[in-house]
Amino acid sequence: MGFLYAIGIGGVNASQAKALLHYTVAALGGDVRAQMVMGYRNWAGVTTPASCERALDFYRKVAKKVAEEVSLSGGPVVQRVRLLDEHENPGYTSGIFDQDLIEYYQLLAKKGDTQAQVGLGQLHYQGGRGVPLDHERAVQYFQHAADAGNPVAMAFLGKVK
Repeated sequence: MGFLYAIGIGGVNASQAKALLHYTVAALGGDVRAQMVMGYRNWAGVTTPASCERALDFYRKVAKKVAEEVSLSGGPVVQRVRLLDEHENPGYTSGIFDQDLIEYYQLLAKKGDTQAQVGLGQLHYQGGRGVPLDHERAVQYFQHAADAGNPVAMAFLGKVK
């Protein structure tokens, strides 16, 4: 119903206030499309004061829903960006802010994702993306992944120690 008011179709007069009301109610009710709309409206300040925090709240709900669907389907839908692509391919640009990407990998590593742990270990071992060399931290990431049976992490531990 929000889109009817937003653009004024279907015999309905355009009203951004009513559109915002309908989108808000739908988003709070769990409608993913409405959550995306509200995320954008809050980010861009469309008929509401711009607020990255409120936009993030809506986008986070969408991301959680997508993550649940991905884990239920059993296959990765999103292609990961390798942390070291910049180092290996100097012309590579991912379009993602480095700090956001690193924080994402840190979250995955905390949850036990061995690929993220190895990637962060390599990043701290070799430096890059604004991360200084920190061999002690690299060993911590490699150790967690090696303890989970990751052979690449085991190889790096052998190289580092």
